[in-house]
Amino acid sequence: MKKNSCIHHFQKIQDNIKHLTSLVSDVLLIHNTENERYKLNITSINLVSFCQQIVEDIQAIAQDGLIIKFNYQDNNYPSQWDERLLRQILTNLLSNAIKYSPEESIVYLELFQKTSNYISHHRFGNRYSYRKSTQVI
Repeated sequence: MKKNSCIHHFQKIQDNIKHLTSLVSDVLLIHNTENERYKLNITSINLVSFCQQIVEDIQAIAQDGLIIKFNYQDNNYPSQWDERLLRQILTNLLSNAIKYSPEESIVYLELFQKTSNYISHHRFGNRYSYRKSTQVI
């Protein structure tokens, strides 16, 4: 096996380990939330940068040929969020999108304002179009 190929495979393994660790953490978060043990930890974040980072993280574990695109209207979104909970929601949303997308398709994460609510929206498909919207807040 060539050195570059080995490095690529080790990077994929490392990315998958991070993803699996995150999934276990998410399960614990959901469990604590359902049992009302989770207290919101509202902090100030840049929502656009936050979403861009999540897209980069998920893109690293996506199957080859699948592309995730992030679109937003402006950078004037509220800055007060529970970062851990929002990360879990968006990671789950994008993970499901890439899991059920056909090979070599494009997954979109779009952030836009609609009457004081902020909507995370994704659609995927190449030849077949499928749309799903999820209200985040």
